[in-house]
Amino acid sequence: MADTVVPFGASDLFALPAAFNEQNSSTTVTRERDVNLDASGDLACESAEFNVTTNYSSTYQYCGTTLVTDALTEKVFTEFGDVLDSKLVDSIEVSFGNKTQPEITISGHNHSVNPHLLDTLRHFDISAIVPDAGGVGVPAVTGVTVAATNAPQSASISAAFEHMDVEGADGDHFGGENRTCIVTLSMSGVGPASGITLASPWVADDVGDEDANTDPDSFSIAAHQYVDFAAAP
Repeated sequence: MADTVVPFGASDLFALPAAFNEQNSSTTVTRERDVNLDASGDLACESAEFNVTTNYSSTYQYCGTTLVTDALTEKVFTEFGDVLDSKLVDSIEVSFGNKTQPEITISGHNHSVNPHLLDTLRHFDISAIVPDAGGVGVPAVTGVTVAATNAPQSASISAAFEHMDVEGADGDHFGGENRTCIVTLSMSGVGPASGITLASPWVADDVGDEDANTDPDSFSIAAHQYVDFAAAP
């Protein structure tokens, strides 16, 4: 018996430009049904499915030098929260490392009934927050000053917002809206935490200092900022 050919490879669920190479992807469909039990607790009837929603996630590695610029044609960062390749983008995470090239993970969703459409919901411009960089290394982040005694070894910037979906009289999706966008920063490396200075609108959440007699001092810092919506339908 010959080998069965099994599908192999990740899917580009958000149609990013060629410099973004998909590493893994997932698509999950959820649906609701109402169950009615009889007097003895057994199934009497089950409704047809409703409120069918598909959730998407793709991770890419970036081979280039200007991550934000290369993504501008798809408006990944300038219109965060809008529909991208028929999917409403829920969250983005961009990671940088001192020994790795950038990685970006995008998650989104849409509905089988009354799907979200392009340019119908509020969206946000986060392009000035994400470093327009590429290659191996941790780039400078706007609003974050790093002293000469510090060497960041990893940094990630994540963006998300509150998304409200409303169901109609038949239980299916009726409409939605986006609000309260928050961008979070996580950075760690060698050197004292006092060597990392945040400027507004960054707000520090957690700051960690690690001292040992066998390793260099190390730091970790987490911060956030809120972003107002850039456009409305």
